[in-house]
Amino acid sequence: MIGQHSIPVIVEAIAKGLASGVDPARAYALLKEGEKRYGAWRTAGYVSADDEDESSSKTLEAAYDDAALARLASMVGRESDGRAFIESSRAYTKLFDPETGFFRARRSNGTFVTPFDPRATSRDTSDGKHVRDYTEGNAWEYLWFVPHDVPGLVTLLGGRVSFAAKLDAFFGPRPERNEPLLDMTGLIGEYAQGNEPSHHVAFLYTYVGQSYKTQARVREIVDTMYTTGREGLPGNEDCGQMSAWYVLASLGIYPVNPPDGIYVVTSPNVRRAELRAGRRPFVITSNASRDNRYIQSVRLNGAPLERPWIRHAEIANGGTLAFTLGPLPNERWGRAPDAMPPSGR
Repeated sequence: MIGQHSIPVIVEAIAKGLASGVDPARAYALLKEGEKRYGAWRTAGYVSADDEDESSSKTLEAAYDDAALARLASMVGRESDGRAFIESSRAYTKLFDPETGFFRARRSNGTFVTPFDPRATSRDTSDGKHVRDYTEGNAWEYLWFVPHDVPGLVTLLGGRVSFAAKLDAFFGPRPERNEPLLDMTGLIGEYAQGNEPSHHVAFLYTYVGQSYKTQARVREIVDTMYTTGREGLPGNEDCGQMSAWYVLASLGIYPVNPPDGIYVVTSPNVRRAELRAGRRPFVITSNASRDNRYIQSVRLNGAPLERPWIRHAEIANGGTLAFTLGPLPNERWGRAPDAMPPSGR
């Protein structure tokens, strides 16, 4: 909404072979031109709070777009451009405050904006203005908006153990608020299923070897926040994303960073589904039930799958993904360090 998010959509389509008739080089030239929207941040390396409202979110989302553009630049042989966009996709590091452990708005002189409350959705300035540093959210929600470089974010937050503990705190109990919540619905702690910036967060446990926690949280959301009643969606449908999340989560596959062609594997909520992503169908089967929500084992085309992710090409080639689920976590599945989803950068 606040970035140039046609970029990752188009790059994903090209990378997955879904954009027949599109000239990748021409697409790159046009997308590169359009990404000048936040041209001022090329100098400072971030969107300044002096220049724009919601500057923290704009910096983080523009960085994500640049990562996608870097991927397309590499695909069309613009390696120098690709390296430059990879560098600008690391703009998130310029907003990180190690003292508080959050991404914070910065002024053009490099200082962080004060006062700071990671749960606040707005602040009052000294001249009486009411401003926001984040778009329809707060510092807790936007802490996780680095889908293009999850390993980099893990490092920034102190490693796998600290990262998982921070995720636990994110989903943990939250104090009462007096201020209005802007598009923050479907809450579990600070997590907001009702707004898109949170949608990938439950899947991040998988990147630090705790896939069973992804399985538990995703199934909790599927079971409690989606119904067939009048208020059957947990938030604004926004071009179909609330429903798209439900479909993907129910299938047991979710793209944290869609342009990289990687899907995190979690426990499905369906017994059988057939996907048509290529010439041959890709069939997902499971013994899913309200009690059976944890992965015990997975087989891809008959062979054991120990890594908690699959590639788009594996889906497009057709075959089967067969889940065996149970009522208790299998903490060993998907835990090998080399089994973590690869970075999209």
